[in-house]
Amino acid sequence: EEKWNYPVYSFASSSAMHSDHQVEVKLNLASAKDSQGEFDESPRIQKVTYFHYMLDLNDDGEIVGGYFLRDSSRIDMLWLPLRPKLSGEEGHERGNPHVNVNEVLAIWRESVSEETRAAWPVADPAPEDRITLDADRWQPLQIPGTTAASANVAEEDESVETGG
Repeated sequence: EEKWNYPVYSFASSSAMHSDHQVEVKLNLASAKDSQGEFDESPRIQKVTYFHYMLDLNDDGEIVGGYFLRDSSRIDMLWLPLRPKLSGEEGHERGNPHVNVNEVLAIWRESVSEETRAAWPVADPAPEDRITLDADRWQPLQIPGTTAASANVAEEDESVETGG
């Protein structure tokens, strides 16, 4: 079965604790979508997908399971960036032995602000790159070409902040 990659470039989310072991999450993802075969420059086509799900937590607050709710879209594949691995490590056995990924990341860390680093989360960050995200630092959903303060992007009248 063929799968196509549509990069997510913006999101808006909210969450609410239902108990000590369960969190409800509502998420709108804005992704780029392909056009139908333009030969020159393709127009920017946006697709916003709504997800609504519950996360099950253990006593330490770690996610151990979850499920989609009926009004949610479903996803059958997800690709996300992982921390670069050193050559020879599992997952990067054939990597370049002349590049020390840790040194490259150290140079990057020194060259950008904490704010910039926080804007580029990675699924499995190195210990020195781990950050605690708080909702005040998340980027609001950006819908190109809109100037309204909010836009209805979900089936249940879920409003999200937008910007141009």
